[in-house]
Order: sequence, then structure tokens, then C-alpha cells
Amino acid sequence: MPALVAWNYHIEVIFYCFSTYAAPFFNVVCILFALTLLNRLLVRYVPRFSLTAAELVIIYVMLSLQGALCSHNMMQILIGTICYPAAYARPENGWQELFVERLPEWLFIRRESVYHDFYLGNSTYWTWEHLSGWLMPALSWSIFCTALLLTMYCLARLLRRRWIHQERLSYPVVQLPLALASQPRALLGSRMFWAGATVAALLSLSAGLHELYPAVPAAPIGRYSMDKMFTEPPWTVLRGMRWGIYPWALGIFFLMPLDLAFSAFLFYVLFCAERVLGAYTGWSSAGGYPWSTDRAFGAYIGLLFMGLWVGRQHFAGVVTDALAFWRRVGPGQERGERLALWGAIAGIAYLTWFATQVGITVWVALAFFLLYFALAIMMTRIRAEMGFPTHDLHYMAPPQTFTRLLPPQTYGVPNLVGFASFWWFNRVLASHPMPHMLEGYKMTTETNGSMVALRRGVIIAAIVAPLLVFLIVPHYYYQYGAASGRVNTWGTQFGREGFTMLEGWLRRVDRLDRGHWWATLVGFGIVLVLGAARVRLIGWPLHPLSYALSNSWGVEQLWLCLLIAAMIKGALLRWGGLRAYRQWIPFFLGLTLGDFLMGGFWNLSGLAFDFRPYDFWPGIIK
Repeated sequence: MPALVAWNYHIEVIFYCFSTYAAPFFNVVCILFALTLLNRLLVRYVPRFSLTAAELVIIYVMLSLQGALCSHNMMQILIGTICYPAAYARPENGWQELFVERLPEWLFIRRESVYHDFYLGNSTYWTWEHLSGWLMPALSWSIFCTALLLTMYCLARLLRRRWIHQERLSYPVVQLPLALASQPRALLGSRMFWAGATVAALLSLSAGLHELYPAVPAAPIGRYSMDKMFTEPPWTVLRGMRWGIYPWALGIFFLMPLDLAFSAFLFYVLFCAERVLGAYTGWSSAGGYPWSTDRAFGAYIGLLFMGLWVGRQHFAGVVTDALAFWRRVGPGQERGERLALWGAIAGIAYLTWFATQVGITVWVALAFFLLYFALAIMMTRIRAEMGFPTHDLHYMAPPQTFTRLLPPQTYGVPNLVGFASFWWFNRVLASHPMPHMLEGYKMTTETNGSMVALRRGVIIAAIVAPLLVFLIVPHYYYQYGAASGRVNTWGTQFGREGFTMLEGWLRRVDRLDRGHWWATLVGFGIVLVLGAARVRLIGWPLHPLSYALSNSWGVEQLWLCLLIAAMIKGALLRWGGLRAYRQWIPFFLGLTLGDFLMGGFWNLSGLAFDFRPYDFWPGIIK
């Protein structure tokens, strides 16, 4: 786990490559592959020291949680914001009087002797002056992170029986790590698997060599700009579109349900058509149109509502059983669900209390975390049912949504300061930890592992992971300097984003824009219509989950891979049947692993020889 923190920091902060913007995390899969090979040797020569499939699954889940927490979308942002307000408060910007004095000293660092070397570098973290300055913020935020993760685990526990045993969702994202852990002999002995891995590795190798030595021809993988195709209005509104081919994504999308893949591509095309229509008619210039973020937010809330309605009997039974805690557990019920519900309530209560200590009022804090966990559940659903690897949800987390639906001045200064303090785990939700927990349940179920052992592993990861981040990441910042040329711009950009946004909230006066509300209701309604059509019309091809995801950054990068994989899968099922599809599964699993392994090779080579490695995902724009 410490090595993974250092790996993520150097790749994402120093070299600006996104190792945690798609699941499964490629570096965690590389580690699992190495452990699988080592375990095969142990099984053969020293069987008493070998690991079972269930134990490999627990290691994989713990590493995934560590990777999610120390990612570019969570605690890397936190580390970059703890020092920023005091360090960049100037008489010119008036930050000191505007909000710095309102920030709790037990969460943010104000001592110049502590943050000075953090930004300039050429120092060490391991001095009493620096450690004493970081001690209280590190402990306070670590306890918060642990509570956040354990609350997610309790919610995942409440969803396990419904999603895994009753709905039997497919979990496409975990099929590769599950096969490595549970069926290594069959997978590694498949010629189709090694054919796919070889193809992907050679493609990635040639692309990486081409970046180092341009004379070496490169395969057309990665992402490419489409701007030259859109030179005249209204088509110029589509500038910024990309087309990209990623072997790892083809492997995952091949396992995705065909109707979900088709729906995601179709809704993305319709989203692009809406943008062109807005530019042609002039609606876009009026502001707001096509309100894609608001409609997507409404769609996610609609999906949550539908899920609760369809599973109302199950969830009502869980709540009833938890309230009658003095009774014995009835048939079809589990004692763990009773404990999980009370654990989730206790976790949300603690997080709400924590938010009030930051300055947020009780009811706003409660609404904040209820919305946050609602979005977390929907991201988990995307991974469980659809298998889409990237769920960024830009501008949909509570700070952005609250200040978009109501003018910022409605909340008052203390609430807005609290929103900015929690910006670090709400900026982008692409590396969210909760989906990994439910995937861990699925993998443990498939390997007949112990749920108790999995729970222990998650609890250990929830406690240890944040502490490791605070031990390792500041060490490198004091060595390199967060504001120096040795660190990518995100060393300071993380803090600048959140507190510049806060400054805007505090200085400007906005009016209520009802367009955001109407667009949210439209997205909510469209999802309900799509869901009803899917239930009542046999063969209805459009899935509401794909509609919610259609305007996301991830679909914008991966739409071509989605189309190619869906066409290949559709052709195999149509002309070869289910047997042909199953025969090709190892090949596409090999595509994913081969791309990941070669990506890991380039990553580690860059770390060893101090050069920016080939970024196989999402890659530089060509």
C-alpha cells in the first residue's frame, strides 16, 4: 500500500498521467497479476504459503481502496489545499478577512514555517516543526476519511443482497481481476488470452516508443483531436470532441451488456446533436442551453428513485428489521444488514457533526451528505450493471449543485466556507471508493470467500489508507516543492480551484436561475419514461442508466471504443451465438491486461529513469 501511494503521486502529480481515472485501476491490476504469478509458484513449490482466491480478492480490494483514496480526485487534492489559503492570502485579494480566519486551525495549516518549505521544496517533512504543524490536520482529516469510507461500506452492505443475489448484476469491470484471482490456470493457459495480451502490449509498446523516438511508427491508439473536422458554424460547437482507441477499454466494453452500450453511444450522439441545434438556432447564446449537467443530475436522482421504488419491499424489510432490533433475524434477512443500517446512520450522523464544526449548519450538512451518498450509490450502480469504467460526474457533487440550484448568498458565509473545505472529495467523482466495495462483495461471493475477512480488510484499509497518504505525499512535496517547476501545476491548482471558487461565491450576488430547476426536472422525467418503457415494452433498447452518463467526460473520450466493442459483440452474438461470444472473452480480457501491463512498464520506466512516461490513458491529444 505505501508503494501504491508513491506510485500514484509520481504518476499523477509529477507526470500528470491519470492512473485512477478509470476502473479497474491499472496499477492495482498489475500488482494483482504479479501476485498471481508468484502465487502459482508458491502453489507448486511451497503450497502452505500460497494464497487462496479469496485472499487475493481481499488484497485487490484493499489496494483499490488505497488507490482511490490517494488519487488525483481525492486526497491528493486535500493535501494540496490544507496549506493553500494561508499561503496565498494577500492584501490584494483580501482572503485573510474574507474567509481564511473562518477556516478551522485543526483542519488547515496557517504557520508560515510549515507551508513555506511545502511550496518551495528542497527540505524535509521529517522535522518537528513540519510534523507538529501537520499533526492535527492529518489526524482530523484521517478520522473523517475513515468515517466516510466505513459509511460507504455500510451502504454497500445494504445493497449487496439486492444487487448480487436478487438482480444478479453482471459487474463487467471486475471480470479480469476475478479471473486472475479465481481461475489463473484456465486464464493464463488460454491461447486466446495471450493473443489479446500480445496485441495490446505491442500496440502500447509502439505508441510509447513513438513518443520517445518519433521516427518509430506508432499504431493509431490513444486519443485524437477532431477539431479540423469542425471549421464552420454551427459545427464549431463540437470542437473539443475526441476519437480514441484504447485496447483496455475495448476489453471492458466487450463484456458490457449490449443494450447499455448501444444506449450510451446513441444518447451521446443525441447530446452532440443538441449542441449543434443550440448553435444553429442561437439558443446556446442565451445561456444555459442545453443544461446538460442539470439534466444529468436529475437523471441520477431519477435512477435512485426508481431503484428505491423497484426494491421497496427489500429495503422496507431491511428498515423494519433494523428498527425491531430486539427480534431474531427473520427468514430471507441477514443480521449484517441490520448492523449496516445502523452503521450508515451513525456514519452520516458523525459526518454531519464534523461538517457543523467546519461551519455548515446542521440541515445543510445533512442534505450535503445525503446527496453525496446518493450519487455514490448511483456510481456504484453504473459499475455494477453497466460496467462503464469512468464516471466523473463533473459539477454534480453537493457544493456545485447547491450553489447552482440556489444563489450562493442563500447559504451564508459559514456554509460556503464549509463547501470549499469539502471541495477535495467533491471535485470529480471518477475515483470514488464505494464501487470497489460492492465489487469486493461480488468477487468474494464468486470465490466462496469469507465476508468477515473482507470486512476486516476494508476496515484496515479505511484506517490505514488515509494515514499513509499523510505520511508519504507531504514527504515528496517538501522534497520537490508544490509550487516548483519539478511538480505539475496541480501542486497549487488544487487549492486555487476550491478557494477561488469560494471567493467568487462570496463576492458576487447571483439571482435564482429557474432554468437549472426545469432542466433537473426534465432529466428526472426522461429517466422515469425510459425506465417505464423498459419495463412495459418488450425489447425496448434504450436504458435510462446510459442517458444519465451520456454527456460525461468519460463517454466523450471512449465513445468510439464503445461503438467498436458493441459492433463486434453484436456480430458475434448474431452470427456465432453465445458460444462464439464466450470463446472470444479471453481474447478481450487479454487486451485489457496487455494494455495495463505495458502501461505499467512505461510508468515504472519513467519513475526509474526520470522521464514523463507514455500515458496510455487518457493520453496526450494528438
